[in-house]
Amino acid sequence: MECNGSGAEPPATLAEFTLGISGSLDFYDVSLVDGYNLPMIVEGSGLCPTTGCVTDLNQNCPTELKAKRSLACRSACEAFGRLEYCCSGAYGSPDSCKPSMYSQV
Repeated sequence: MECNGSGAEPPATLAEFTLGISGSLDFYDVSLVDGYNLPMIVEGSGLCPTTGCVTDLNQNCPTELKAKRSLACRSACEAFGRLEYCCSGAYGSPDSCKPSMYSQV
């Protein structure tokens, strides 16, 4: 896949891989932090677990987060741009950035 260094444009379900950084350990996850648009599973092998979600979450997307031109659900950060939804500024720490009604859908 040729991305020219670019990531996915939100809203998008992301598969994230970190390879060989921490003592030759590899890490992977499926992230919905930038919204989501499709179900995704990353299957591990050996002792590595499978991660992701096979459920189509788009049907549970709140109306105010639905993307206009695609079947996708935006993050509250992208939709509203408020610091508390983006976990930035005064909300930039785990103590001050709490789950919202949108992140718990």
